[in-house]
Amino acid sequence: MMCHHLLLSSLASLGAFFASTVAIRLGPRLGAMDRPKPLSIHSRPTPRTGGLAVVAGFLLAVGWGLLFAPGLSADDRTTLLGIVMAGIIVAFLGLLDDMGRIPTRVEVSALVLPALLVVLLGQRVGFVPVAMVSFPLTLFYLVGGASAMNLVDGMNGLAGGIGAIASGSCFLLSMGQGDTLGAVLSLALLGAVLGFLPHNFPGGKVFLGDNGSLFLGFMLAVVMVRISSQPYHLGGFLAPILILGVPVGDTALAILRRLFQGGGVLSGDRRHTYDLLRERGLGDVATVVIMWGIAASGGLMGLLVYRVGDSATLLAPGLFVMWYGLFFSLAAVLGAFRGASGKANLPQPPSTVLRTGPGGRGVSGEAR
Repeated sequence: MMCHHLLLSSLASLGAFFASTVAIRLGPRLGAMDRPKPLSIHSRPTPRTGGLAVVAGFLLAVGWGLLFAPGLSADDRTTLLGIVMAGIIVAFLGLLDDMGRIPTRVEVSALVLPALLVVLLGQRVGFVPVAMVSFPLTLFYLVGGASAMNLVDGMNGLAGGIGAIASGSCFLLSMGQGDTLGAVLSLALLGAVLGFLPHNFPGGKVFLGDNGSLFLGFMLAVVMVRISSQPYHLGGFLAPILILGVPVGDTALAILRRLFQGGGVLSGDRRHTYDLLRERGLGDVATVVIMWGIAASGGLMGLLVYRVGDSATLLAPGLFVMWYGLFFSLAAVLGAFRGASGKANLPQPPSTVLRTGPGGRGVSGEAR
């Protein structure tokens, strides 16, 4: 089994690593370039097509898994194919945005379609096993997970590293549940992101782009839906929200901040947690590594919460509240609700919104 896991993740890594060189060349041809703007960190046009390399490595590994993974039933293979189709649709929507073909609002709304496909395949959040609750909750998980990863993609290596940490955590939980399908998805994502990162961090030869960050967030959300499928399992419900704690927490802060300040939820600003760390004088690499550390703490807490979720009713939510309390406290200390001058920071107008990221927003792009 260990050899199978190693081979699957290695295929994904090698596929994404070599596909990244092709993705770099595709950027200019597709018109998917992140050009420097007044507030951009990067100084030269950079392809936003890194996500295509991640998808390529992922598909290579999943294809091998479909053929040779032990423990996959015929139904699992059908479900896996459907999930992969939904992921490809998500990546395509992101690529259209990277090429400037569709506005962000349309992109976010269209994510409901692949999310519906996943739900129709029988993937549901099962904490409350009532269709009227589980159906919309699952859609929220999937669309929210994709959007949160996209929003946190603001520096080279940031979303990719967080995605790798989350994938590793999901793999461990999937194995603990005996979920071969979830394990295959998690390992394929982990390997693909690790194969892409050398081209993106610390230097950004290519950005993840919307095509990559949305795909990564969506596929992670699919695995997390599977982890949350057990009825009334509190740990299974809370653990995924901790594993994606940095994207979820930062997105929640961004939404609250923009609502309180009278701006649109989709308008960009430079008050994300990673932006605030950079303002304190940390370099880009140090900032990203610290954010990885915070993400890793969320992953570890998620694993712990899942383990105690059944046996200690109050311990699981207590640990959940503690982690998010510490995260929000850090953001408050850094000044998440203040502008650089100490006043409330108003969202940038559309013309000055930047794209930056690890694979699409980080050192170069739109302010998230």
